[in-house]
Amino acid sequence: MSMEFRMLMVAVLYPNPSQRLGSSRNGWRDIFASPWFANEASFDLRKLRKQAIVAPWVPHLKDPLDASSFHPDASDMEDLMDQTFPQIGEKQQKIFSTFGPQI
Repeated sequence: MSMEFRMLMVAVLYPNPSQRLGSSRNGWRDIFASPWFANEASFDLRKLRKQAIVAPWVPHLKDPLDASSFHPDASDMEDLMDQTFPQIGEKQQKIFSTFGPQI
């Protein structure tokens, strides 16, 4: 992972919403002006907008309505909402103290 990409992620995911990259008057333009998008090793936004970038994987379709690449039924997927997760210690909790709404 490049340093430019890491900087972009930190700026976009900044805990204070008013200070996040993309939340100023320029909005999305600030995000796309970041060094990661300027780097030739990342993808070309002009090609992306024109849908000229080749997909890394294209599923084989039997017909236009073939949905076999998708999960057939979400009801048999594991539901993690009811799972009990271990409590984290006070030291670890401090790491996340700036995340979420500041009340």
